[in-house]
Amino acid sequence: FGSSFEYLPYMGIDAGLLINSRDEDGDLTCPVCDGIVWAPLITTCCRSLLCEACMEGKRCCPMCEKRVDPYFSSEGLFECEDADARDLARKLKRVQLRCRYGCSWSGAYSAVDAHLKQCPQARSECSFKAAGCTFSGPRSVVMAHMEECPVARVACPQCGLEMFRKELADHDKDWVCPCRPVDCPQCSEVVLLRLLPDHEDECPRKLVPCEYCVETIELCTVAKHRQTCLRAPVPCVHCGDMFPREEVEQHSSQCLARPVLCEACGKSMFARQLEEHQAGECQEQLDPCKSCGERIRRGDMREHLDTVCPQEVVPCPVPQCPDRLRRCDFEVHLQQNSLSHFMALAGALSRAEQRIATLEDEVKDLRGSSRPVTAPRLPATPPRKRSASPRLPCQLPPLPPK
Repeated sequence: FGSSFEYLPYMGIDAGLLINSRDEDGDLTCPVCDGIVWAPLITTCCRSLLCEACMEGKRCCPMCEKRVDPYFSSEGLFECEDADARDLARKLKRVQLRCRYGCSWSGAYSAVDAHLKQCPQARSECSFKAAGCTFSGPRSVVMAHMEECPVARVACPQCGLEMFRKELADHDKDWVCPCRPVDCPQCSEVVLLRLLPDHEDECPRKLVPCEYCVETIELCTVAKHRQTCLRAPVPCVHCGDMFPREEVEQHSSQCLARPVLCEACGKSMFARQLEEHQAGECQEQLDPCKSCGERIRRGDMREHLDTVCPQEVVPCPVPQCPDRLRRCDFEVHLQQNSLSHFMALAGALSRAEQRIATLEDEVKDLRGSSRPVTAPRLPATPPRKRSASPRLPCQLPPLPPK
């Protein structure tokens, strides 16, 4: 017959649902439920026509009370060689019925079971009955209920975790779902809950303390703040060492690596070299004379002491005079010792004349002899000190200015 009659088995169909046929002889009526047979069976004992539901759980025929042998079911009516079964199948094929649940459907007896599986008015139960749901009603209502059933197993739309629908709200509300989109409390950017801790560490609006000063700033402004932070280290333009920005200007003005000019000679050098340069190398530096105290150019100091300095102690230039005196006292010394100086100079002149005469006689003798004439070897004389103007051994030094 082609139908398994598996959907909600029930006993016979009300005869009022027949459309174009009447059960005039009661050939299609079940004697147990008095309805048109549903899922019909034919017993082999007394050939009674019964509903499958009416025979459920029974081992004896309700008509003759004999033990029921294997009987013909509705699934094999056309294949069965029994004449009664084949005749029943032909009758049922002509039967037209309306839906027992009151919908607008009507059709053949063989199509009833297929319709009941889809009928929106058919009685049904929630598919989640095993999970504890007790809801039942017309299929259309049950289908709508299943979309909102609190014990339905659903997956979280963010993280995919499966749970009861009634748990979904708490899962999303109580900061449980790791994939729930949330707003960063600092920058209001929408991020996943599981990524929020990492985002908060890198959030551009996160408040962080400056590592150099006590000011609290946003993370996105750290680089800009460092450009003006008074405590941020910056390099000295001269030596390259790092100093706080508020101190680097003062350091630069005193840095030993800064370039400076010698005020005396104009030579450029590092500041650490200036003191050594001024102390010894610079010839334009003005130093106080050790005798008179006058500030004299370092390159002219020797000449100043030898020729000009009035306080420099020098020996008397007159031969045989043992006195050493200041240059400014020469005039007085010469006036007080003029006679002794004259006698000393006269003696020196006399000795020089005698020496000259002796040398002339030796030259004459050498010319008269046959030996070649050679010039006498004069004793070596020590080099004289540099002076402003050379003078003879008997010449007096110039007088100092009054």
